[in-house]
Amino acid sequence: MPGKPGQSKLAPFEAEIRTLLEGGASYRTIAETLNGRHHVGVSHNAVYSYVTAARRRHRFHRSFLSGLDRDLRDALMQQLVAEWTHDSTAIEGNTLTLGETLQVLELGLTISGKPLKDHEEVHGHARAIELLQTLTEVRRIDTDVLFDLHRSIMPRATLDAMSPVGDWKRDYNGTAGVAGGRPSTWNMPLPPIRRF
Repeated sequence: MPGKPGQSKLAPFEAEIRTLLEGGASYRTIAETLNGRHHVGVSHNAVYSYVTAARRRHRFHRSFLSGLDRDLRDALMQQLVAEWTHDSTAIEGNTLTLGETLQVLELGLTISGKPLKDHEEVHGHARAIELLQTLTEVRRIDTDVLFDLHRSIMPRATLDAMSPVGDWKRDYNGTAGVAGGRPSTWNMPLPPIRRF
């Protein structure tokens, strides 16, 4: 895979290098892996230099989990996803407890007496977190990425043809509240995009 003129021959493999680093691979192992898979002919010193330069350019964003043992990182991410998912879905009225949320996500269980929509919300929110993690490696966010994120957290069935899941909204929408028994202000985020 040739790169642009003046670009390091490792640039096309940046995401792969990042994944190998996060998995605990040494620079020597990364060089051997890239040479075996892509026949790029690089040394471990070249990999080290590329990673060092990329970090200086802030292209390798260090996660708060960087440097931790893989098992500890996985356990912390599992806890983070479960707590974030539980808190976010509970705000919307989801009835699953934190423990039940963890069982649904990690064991694939269905909790007796709990609505199917609550289980779908939990899975959707966890998928959204997974998508957000991948966005840290994307240089350009386009409508496909945004619509994938929207589809991951919305119900599978289309609820309203004017507000489709995973597409531009087609009608005006907003939220209204009640304060002191009377309607408060109407908040409309953005008007729909009109396509001709």
